[in-house]
Amino acid sequence: MVPLALLAALVAIQVFNPDIESLLVGLVGLKVWLFYIPMAFIGYHLVRSRRDLDRVLKLMCMTALVPAIVGIVEAVLLYTGNSSLVYSLYGDAAYTSTQGFAAVQVGGATLLRVPSTFSFVAQYYVFMTAMVAIGYAWWRMAPPNTSQRHARVLVWAILLIAVLTSGARGAIAFIPLLLLAILIIEGGLGTRAIGVLVTLGVGLLLTFGLVGANPTGVVGSLLENARIQFDTVIVTGAEEASKDLLTGIGTGTDTNAIRYVTDDEGQQFSATNGWQESYWAKSILELGIGGFILVIIALGAVFVSGVRTHRRLRDPGLRALSASILGLMVWAFANTPKGQYLDFDPLNIYFWLFAGILFKLAVLDRERSGDRTSPNGRSDRLNGELVSRPPDGGVQGTPGARREPAHARG
Repeated sequence: MVPLALLAALVAIQVFNPDIESLLVGLVGLKVWLFYIPMAFIGYHLVRSRRDLDRVLKLMCMTALVPAIVGIVEAVLLYTGNSSLVYSLYGDAAYTSTQGFAAVQVGGATLLRVPSTFSFVAQYYVFMTAMVAIGYAWWRMAPPNTSQRHARVLVWAILLIAVLTSGARGAIAFIPLLLLAILIIEGGLGTRAIGVLVTLGVGLLLTFGLVGANPTGVVGSLLENARIQFDTVIVTGAEEASKDLLTGIGTGTDTNAIRYVTDDEGQQFSATNGWQESYWAKSILELGIGGFILVIIALGAVFVSGVRTHRRLRDPGLRALSASILGLMVWAFANTPKGQYLDFDPLNIYFWLFAGILFKLAVLDRERSGDRTSPNGRSDRLNGELVSRPPDGGVQGTPGARREPAHARG
């Protein structure tokens, strides 16, 4: 809470930076920086039991099937020569939702943007990425060798195929990173990881086959794109951020959402020499180098606290969920040099909501293992046995039974 409070104070102060075009720009920046953090408290209190938790995950995964199936069908139609049918569904919004009907060359093939039920491709990609993590946890929380577990792994596989066919180039590189992070955090790359990695491999091969990409060429294309992005996004962003390294130029000045509150479109990001896509550059531009350090400390504190929570968990299902949330955080952090996904809906909501749920898992784990306090709020653990004590200090037992020390009962 301390680094978050310090960050909040600095963000609020920077709203009044004299370099800001208008107060409204600062208020939009304030909203984007801070107004999603309370979702952590909502997430913590949202799940009061293991049953609540399973219900939330089920609701998220089952509703996510709708955009996933729509997206997969769109991808098949686009790559089989029926693009006009897909674009006609969006009407006048087709150009915007597909980034101007963007086509990206990867591995000798062309990736086409698939927006599904979302207003732009990046939003669909981020949403499905989050659902891949949550779907994995929901699958792993089902009892082994049951029809329920088989059904859930099928749902997870559909979510995985959906994100891989979204047309987002980053999915090919960063979804494997997400799954590797989850598996390593959960407990290493043992036999349990084989099925996950095989499913990922099959999904990638199906995607390459659909778009007509060469796997070897894909790797080369991704490496070349990484080199270009490093120069145009990271290096350029660092150069712009270095101009006001100490003081920054104010909250909201490099926040994408301010385009909705500025009158002159050509002047929206004039203070930053154009919108700087890197989250690192944005942090320095708006808050200065001190603010950037606070951002790292605050986000790092959330992650480290989550890791500590994960290490205390004993229930395998809860550990799978905590590993999934932490893996999603790793994915989000890995994208910060390149993009501002932490500012975009739905990750701005999910990051904090899932953090709150993550911290609640320790409570659910204790309750599942029987480490509860008695109704009067007091409990003692003697010789590994939980003994609740009524107000008179005696050990509860059957009516009329002789009360004796816990250790005497063997």
